[in-house]
Amino acid sequence: MSFRPDLDRARSPRTTPEELRRLSKDWAWDVRAEVAQNPNCPLDVLFALSDKDAHLVAKNLAWPMLLLESPDLLGKAPFKLVEALAGSEHAPLILGWLRRKPSWLASTLIVLVANPVL
Repeated sequence: MSFRPDLDRARSPRTTPEELRRLSKDWAWDVRAEVAQNPNCPLDVLFALSDKDAHLVAKNLAWPMLLLESPDLLGKAPFKLVEALAGSEHAPLILGWLRRKPSWLASTLIVLVANPVL
C-alpha cells in the first residue's frame, strides 16, 4: 500500500469497473495510466483514454479476451488505439482484422514492420 490510495485502487485487480471509470478522470497522469492498464477497465473508458494515452491502453492484458469476445471490436476503436495495438505485443491478434481493412492496414504498416513481436 502506498501513500496514494487512488493509485493503489487504479492498480488493483479487485477494483470495480465503476471505480475505474471514476479514477479515469483523476487529475494525476499516473493514476489514469494505471487505469488504462487495469484488466477490469470498461471498454468505453479504454477508448476514451486512448485519445491521449493509446500506448498505455494497448498494454492492457485484457485485449486477447476482449478481442475473442467481440471480434469486430476494432471497428469501433479509435484509430490511435488500433495503431498502438499494432505496435504492441497484441499485434498478432489484430493482423487478421487489419487484412480486412486495407486503408487501416496501410496506415499501420510502418508500425507493424517495426514491431519486434512480428
